[in-house]
Amino acid sequence: MKQYIEIINQEDLEQNWTDPLVPHMSWNFEQTKLEECFTDIDGKLYASYELFTLDKETTFNTINGSYTIPAGTYGYYPNIPSLSSLPK
Repeated sequence: MKQYIEIINQEDLEQNWTDPLVPHMSWNFEQTKLEECFTDIDGKLYASYELFTLDKETTFNTINGSYTIPAGTYGYYPNIPSLSSLPK
């Protein structure tokens, strides 16, 4: 599911983050430049990212071993609520 977060500057846009429930994965914004961000009527910029959703417990095999992730949605941007009311 696509999520939107307000971005203030290029440094904000270049962030990546992890979810403590799946620390071996990381997320980043789909846009790489401020010009690619969504602008609302007040001129605020928003960047988007995709959450990772599993409908059932899933096991992944990698070169470093196997890990199992329970059903759920992962990758929420930390400390800032998602703006699900923006266009998708």
